[in-house]
Amino acid sequence: MGYQYYFEPRALKEYLTALKWYKKRSDKAAANFVKEMDNTISIICKDPLRFRISYKQFRESNLKKYPFHII
Repeated sequence: MGYQYYFEPRALKEYLTALKWYKKRSDKAAANFVKEMDNTISIICKDPLRFRISYKQFRESNLKKYPFHII
């Protein structure tokens, strides 16, 4: 069973700010950032219990090439 996801408003703002920052530097960097976010979210939705609990019931995953965590 796959899960759905949504961005909290604050997280969405942070994501869009980061995307804008990468886009200013390089279209390729921005595209790769989106791709890595999408891939990581897809993995989380398929098996969320495989990730570590970082606080109370919240689980966390790190992006491999970018300094961001998905909670």
